[in-house]
Formats: sequence, C-alpha cells, structure tokens
Amino acid sequence: MQRIRELSPELHDALGRALAVFQLGEAGEGRVAHEAARSDAPFLDAALVECIDLYVREEGRHARELLRVLRAMEVEPLRRTPAERLFRWTRRALGLRQKMLTIAVAEVVGVVFYGLVHERVACPDVAAVAKAIANDEAAHLDFQAALFAEILREASPAWRALACAAFFAVGAGAVATVAIDQRAFLRAVGCSPAELGRRCLHEVTSRWPLEDRGAVWASLTRQDALAA
Repeated sequence: MQRIRELSPELHDALGRALAVFQLGEAGEGRVAHEAARSDAPFLDAALVECIDLYVREEGRHARELLRVLRAMEVEPLRRTPAERLFRWTRRALGLRQKMLTIAVAEVVGVVFYGLVHERVACPDVAAVAKAIANDEAAHLDFQAALFAEILREASPAWRALACAAFFAVGAGAVATVAIDQRAFLRAVGCSPAELGRRCLHEVTSRWPLEDRGAVWASLTRQDALAA
C-alpha cells in the first residue's frame, strides 16, 4: 500500500489513533481459540471449535491489514491502552461463554466503527480495507448470534436473563468508552455519541430475537450433517 497523504491533518491524527486502538484489539483474541479447543462445554463440538479457531484467525488477519494501513499513514502501532488492558483483563477473568459474549460486544462496536471509516473517510485505500473488515465483522456477529441462541437454548431461564442483561450492560459501557476515547475521530467524521449508540443498537436489534438465529443454527447443522 502506498503512503496515504490525502487526509487533512486533523483527520489523519484522529483516524491514525483510532485505527491503532482497534488494531491492538484485533490482535488480542488468540487465547479464546486455545480455550475452546480444551473446553468440555456441552455446546461445543469439533466443528464449532474449528469455527472459533477460524474466527480468531480472521481477527488476526484484520490486525495485519490494519497494520499495513497504519504504516501507510506513518502512524506507530500501540502496545497497550487503558481500555485494551481492561478489556483483556475482563476476558481472562471470565469463562468461555462469557468471553465470547464480551467479544460479541467488541464486534458490534467494530462493525459500526469500520462502517464509519468506509463511509466518511475520503481515501480509497483506507475505505476499501474498512469495508472488507466491516463485512467480516458483520458475518462474525451473525455467527455469534447463532452461537448464543444455541447456548441460551440449553441454559436455565435465570442464566438467560443474566446473560442478556450482562450483554447490554457491557455493550453500553463499550459504547460509552468508544464515545469518550475516540471523540476526536467521531468529531472529525461528523458522528455524535448518540449516532454511535443508535448504530450499535441497530446491529444488535437486527439480529434479535436470538431464537430466530437458533433456527438458522439448526438448519446449518442439518445441512452439515447431510453433507457429511
């Protein structure tokens, strides 16, 4: 990728920092695949473990693609941020199901962020990378929705209620964190915190209720069985 020079100084600085933060997040989920491979959770089978591994590998590819963009912008990647440390600590302190839930929240924010970059950053190279990652993240969210529909189907009513409440609580916290931490980028692309929240909520409600995703999951499972 050639050097990116067509951005205004304000947008260049704000976008560079935002991409560096998200690049760091994309690179930090490898432990989940290893835990899934070792887990004896009843909702996991060999095919699903492989899906999670591929899912994590794709996040790693996103990190490499974002690193290429950062280098083209002549922006140094980040090693750690307070938000990334908190998110990483939270994931490691939870079980596999809860880890996947927090990653799903990150996917919601990611879809919206990359969508904004694609729509509002007038640089073809950056917009193309953002669009490709946004499409991948949307597919990841579909996978997450189907996975949690299957998990919740086997869970007790109390656990289902707690899991849904936790998802929306963590989601609200994540949106607030991005609205504050990335206020320079959001201002540069003309996105208010309210719009950010609405976009994130749309990504969730468009995949709700999860019972509908459970039907999709069952259909895919039957197709896999027939193919085998």
